[in-house]
Amino acid sequence: MKKQIIFISSLLAVLMTACSPKVVTDIAVSYPAIPVDSVEVFEEDDYVVATGEYLGTVAVYDRGMTSKCKYDYVVQLAKERTAAIGGNALQLTRHLTPSFQSTCHQIQANMLRLSEFDINAPLLEVPDADSLRRFPSERFAAGVSNWQLDTLPEHQPFRDAFIIGAGPMWNRSKIETGNGTYENKSGYSIAATYRHLWLMGRSGLGFGLHGQYTNTSFGGYPRTARMETFFIGPTLEMSYLTTQSWSWDLGYGLGYTRYSETGTTTENAFGSLMHVGAGKKFSRNLIFGIDYSFYTHRFKKPAGVQLAKNEFYGLQTSNIALRLLINIYDK
Repeated sequence: MKKQIIFISSLLAVLMTACSPKVVTDIAVSYPAIPVDSVEVFEEDDYVVATGEYLGTVAVYDRGMTSKCKYDYVVQLAKERTAAIGGNALQLTRHLTPSFQSTCHQIQANMLRLSEFDINAPLLEVPDADSLRRFPSERFAAGVSNWQLDTLPEHQPFRDAFIIGAGPMWNRSKIETGNGTYENKSGYSIAATYRHLWLMGRSGLGFGLHGQYTNTSFGGYPRTARMETFFIGPTLEMSYLTTQSWSWDLGYGLGYTRYSETGTTTENAFGSLMHVGAGKKFSRNLIFGIDYSFYTHRFKKPAGVQLAKNEFYGLQTSNIALRLLINIYDK
């Protein structure tokens, strides 16, 4: 019976711990503890006067099964750790609000020790930059898990992005014109995409709206012909940030294609695309990279046209594009 009581007590302790946020600290300097009520909280946009002393960093984040994690509660946990090392000010440097991947408020903050004058005399207007400083926000607690680091904006794909690209393209189908028959005829393409992702750590899954224009010229006697396609349609998009700088993207879409030849033919078609790309983040809001895409456009077969068993009446193209991803949602 005694063993059962010990087991149940241990199980309850584990469950209670799992339901509470995890608190991790990285302490540089410590002093005798002070009452928790003495700790003043500064939000992310608040300035702190330069006379303060940096004591360390504290992070409060979701364990994965955390249920007790409202904003006031996680701030209180951070205040308790600050008071325990003699700090009387807590400056928030990160605040992650509840989202798709976590229902908790999660924070990162600097633990500071300020003079009484600094705390009790808040700044009424922003003074000279020389008399202010931001305490180090990059000294993230060493024990914070990779999952928590992955939820910071710089470790995630862009949630909302506008993507533009251009490059060479190749018609993979056999094309018959008045000037002859062509295979693997090259041209150029221009594309633009709006993409929205739901983020899950370093990866994201979402949708896009993609448009592409291609142009191919066929020279020779008696005239130069031009073949153009315009594709537009929705896409399923995936992205993964392998490091803080490099990302991989994959997408698949279905849509409408308009095909035209100079002065002769205009046709509507059903189109599909698949693309894969990679890019490097050059700033918080820009990724420059390369993308390979493959398109299939199926047209209605005219009467009398004979096709082999594995053929279809349409057009297949592929292209390699240099592209720029622009972050249009800056958290």
